[in-house]
Amino acid sequence: MEISNNPQTYGLPAKFAQWYPWQKELIEFVLNSSKKFVVLSAPTGIGKTAVGMALANIMNCRTYYVVGTKNLQDQIEKEFSSMGVKTIRGRSNFGCVIEPSLTPEDCKFEQLTGNYRKCPAANVCFYFVQRNAAQKSRITVFNYAGAITSWNYTQGWGRAGLIIADECDQASDWLSNMIKIRFGYHDFAGHGYSFPGESLEEIKTMLFELHVKASEKLAELKKLDVKTATKEELVAMKRCNNLIRRLVFFETVYEDNWLLTHETKRDKRFWHISFEPIWSRKFGHMLYEHGEKAVFMSATPGSKEEFCFKLGLDPEEVDYIEVPSPFPVENRKIVYMPCGDMSMKYYQKNRSNMMAAIDNIISERLDQKGVIHTPSYSMAKDIAQMSRYGPYMFLVGQEDNKTEILQKFKNASPPSILVSPVHGRGIDLPDDECRFAIIPKVLWPDLGDEKVKRRLAERESWYSAQAVDAIVQAAGRIVRSASDWGTVYLLDTQVRRLLYQHPELWPLWFVEAMYELKGRSENGPEG
Repeated sequence: MEISNNPQTYGLPAKFAQWYPWQKELIEFVLNSSKKFVVLSAPTGIGKTAVGMALANIMNCRTYYVVGTKNLQDQIEKEFSSMGVKTIRGRSNFGCVIEPSLTPEDCKFEQLTGNYRKCPAANVCFYFVQRNAAQKSRITVFNYAGAITSWNYTQGWGRAGLIIADECDQASDWLSNMIKIRFGYHDFAGHGYSFPGESLEEIKTMLFELHVKASEKLAELKKLDVKTATKEELVAMKRCNNLIRRLVFFETVYEDNWLLTHETKRDKRFWHISFEPIWSRKFGHMLYEHGEKAVFMSATPGSKEEFCFKLGLDPEEVDYIEVPSPFPVENRKIVYMPCGDMSMKYYQKNRSNMMAAIDNIISERLDQKGVIHTPSYSMAKDIAQMSRYGPYMFLVGQEDNKTEILQKFKNASPPSILVSPVHGRGIDLPDDECRFAIIPKVLWPDLGDEKVKRRLAERESWYSAQAVDAIVQAAGRIVRSASDWGTVYLLDTQVRRLLYQHPELWPLWFVEAMYELKGRSENGPEG
């Protein structure tokens, strides 16, 4: 199928007067694919949201569009309001019309009668008004947490003709977070238990007993009169329902190879325990089986093999396409400036070389602003303390207000440098807000995390894929349009190893922009 050269043919907002580079090709690729699953690897500047919305109108079917954050939901609803797009938010985002100190999660009519419509304010309930509008809309925008919850645990959401999962490189992480089962101190203390024990068998026994007690308590709470139930009783009932849902889910899906984690507060008082699988791929169906066709979009979905593995997809059932960057290569240079191996074993040995390179880069750009992406808070602090340009640096610490520091950096004049381990994705630093980025060390996943260690032991390629994804995402915070320009510097010699051991993990549009310090290398950085 070949589509029109005019986006207006498909009902897109007036500002989309013509297709951006590669949009038409991506849309036609999806339409001509016979596979249920299609992955679009498309870098910044392609306009992936417009691609998704055009597909929704061309296919003329109920469409669920999924993004990572509530802010993106709002942005899409505003930008494509002329197409009747609606967003859906969870109950906790709204206040109760009758009792403002409560939320629709605490609704006494739904909890005690099973029917929220018995509430005299049902027709104006903030949550249900927006939910009903979203269910009637042909195009509904979810965040990942809301999509997984709505499609699998609530009623009223029919099967979609099309699911579009934007930022799909994070889809498996969102899924993993939703599958993770947590039981907190108050879950136990509220039913007369203290710390549930250290051994797995002790904990499982106590969870079984907790289920019995919670069910008994809920049965008593359900005897409350809807006219006289207090706020405290309604909140207790909500917590009891939530606890039982988690216990039922645990009893249904838990397997012996799951991770068990104890987490305590600083005063060592028990806070919570959690159970989670090493991989969430077994639960991928919770995200994609609610539609006839699923389209996954990202600038960094990774290789087809790694992407399919993480979501439990059969590669034979997936079509995959990668398109070039629409930005000129000369505007988005990536300079490989090897300063030594920055792994833990060699970091102290090569740190002085790294700092000399960082200060040299900054010294030549004192009329510009830059960002240094680090893998940890400790390394960020190390750089800010050792650099002779420390006074110009906006250091992000673990306890700091990250959003506030980012805004201060954006408002600052050159020379200003943001030094951060947490701003490698999800932010825009266009034009003069940031002209250079330094990645001094490969952004490996944290081996202090037991799940990361287990995953590495089972699948080395996953560990490398996560590092490549982090590098490409961090590099992509600058140069946000075709007229924008900037330079990314990679200082760790482990980049070279990653490039040559796993060339399939790197987007071609990224590799084509790589230069050596001494000049352009068509084959990427050399040894």
